[in-house]
Amino acid sequence: MSTRRDATPNDATTSDAMTSEELSTFTQGLLEQMQGRFQTMSDAIITKIDEMQEKIEALERSVQEIASETREGK
Repeated sequence: MSTRRDATPNDATTSDAMTSEELSTFTQGLLEQMQGRFQTMSDAIITKIDEMQEKIEALERSVQEIASETREGK
């Protein structure tokens, strides 16, 4: 006697649907996780760019002050 149960077409369809649903759930979670990481990286890059812009502007002001002092002969 065999203890193995023969699969019916309905069993295979149900099994495939669960597998597809699980894959879909996993994929959705993975995409959300990736989106969160990209958003975090994007925010960090934008923050660094803003900081660099502030430093460049301060440097430009300093150079302009030095140039104007040199022209005035101070």
